[in-house]
Amino acid sequence: MKKIFLIFLFLLLITASNIASARDWKRLQIPGAKCGNGSEYSIFIDLKSPTALVIELMGGGACWSASTCYGPNLRTWMYPIPEVPAFSVLSSESPLANKWKNYSYIYFPYCTGDVYTGNHEASYFPLNRTYHYGARNIKLALEFLTKNKIIDFKNLNEVLFWGASAGAIGSLVHTKILDQYIKPTGVHKVVIADSAGLHFGQKFWNKFTPETYKDFEISFANIGLKIQKNDGLISKGLPKVFETLSDWQIGILQGTRDIVMSAVFGDISPEEQEKNILGPCGVEKIAENYSNVETWIKKTYMHTFLIIPESATLKSEKNESAIDFIFRVSGK
Repeated sequence: MKKIFLIFLFLLLITASNIASARDWKRLQIPGAKCGNGSEYSIFIDLKSPTALVIELMGGGACWSASTCYGPNLRTWMYPIPEVPAFSVLSSESPLANKWKNYSYIYFPYCTGDVYTGNHEASYFPLNRTYHYGARNIKLALEFLTKNKIIDFKNLNEVLFWGASAGAIGSLVHTKILDQYIKPTGVHKVVIADSAGLHFGQKFWNKFTPETYKDFEISFANIGLKIQKNDGLISKGLPKVFETLSDWQIGILQGTRDIVMSAVFGDISPEEQEKNILGPCGVEKIAENYSNVETWIKKTYMHTFLIIPESATLKSEKNESAIDFIFRVSGK
């Protein structure tokens, strides 16, 4: 499983050099925000429209120990991103993303190993601190952008908030945080979770420290999701999430046998994950009861679909491509 994840992480990193970006990115250092290794944290922005905005949360695994955060059993990346990475179809110059080319864009790099839920410091080595500041970084960034009048969130009419992998979980849990900054009515709000997993094994939570689990509890509670230490089938709590986010259009993409979210992180086999996803507690079945939720499900071992054009054009079991699904959910 380590080899599978390292291959995935390598492919994710080289994507930056293979997808050119047409955007005029500016780096903004966020005071008080940190990457996992303690380095200063920055976001990237491209300001175009004053009323339409895309926010992307970069993906890239998770960690819970010295070995998984820094090696040899590496599961994520804990250091600053040296330059803006066009890690996705939406943030690149791909023709597939033309519908958003005139939107302003905020890109949140991922370097905290906590799927954007962290708000504590850990000591995995003597005299060394690891900063699981994922949730804190997002809050600090939104405060900084608002205080310095870089983005007038109250002027927005359209918001697309999305992420893949770790960013998929992060985009869901921070919708209500973003709601604190935008107008209470009159905004077309869309959240897209590309391969969030959510159908994990019973032992899924055992790997995490008590502090990390507490961060998960707090972040998930923001959207009405209650987790249980002995049950990794997070999808059971989605009805409350969909009700809490009733004023958001929600799109969820998921491979049934997602090898990363099953065998690598989920403590469950790909085959067991598929049974969960397609079963009565699966996201597809639950979403049928909510008019604001759509799902895109493909029987595959693949992880994430909106990173590169080749996967964005793959079709689901209902013969709809991933990018067309996003167009439909977004009303494009």
